[in-house]
Amino acid sequence: MILNWQKEITNIDPGMKFRSEGGWLKTIEKLDKSVSNGYSLVGDFVKSGDFEEDYSEGLYLDCNKEQGKKEKNNKLIIDYLD
Repeated sequence: MILNWQKEITNIDPGMKFRSEGGWLKTIEKLDKSVSNGYSLVGDFVKSGDFEEDYSEGLYLDCNKEQGKKEKNNKLIIDYLD
């Protein structure tokens, strides 16, 4: 599926400052229950931004880093493409 990830995510959260302080997008293929931190989400990091890209069907985890009033905030969004 060809889409612009920035437009897709800002449709979900219009107030988001997309990648203002960094962030990443990762596919989620399975859960590794032997690990208890973020490494338990098994998948690949993929390119995302204000450009069109071909994304495969599946589950994606988007982490957007933004500057808050006092500290940086991470927003996590899970999106399923079919």
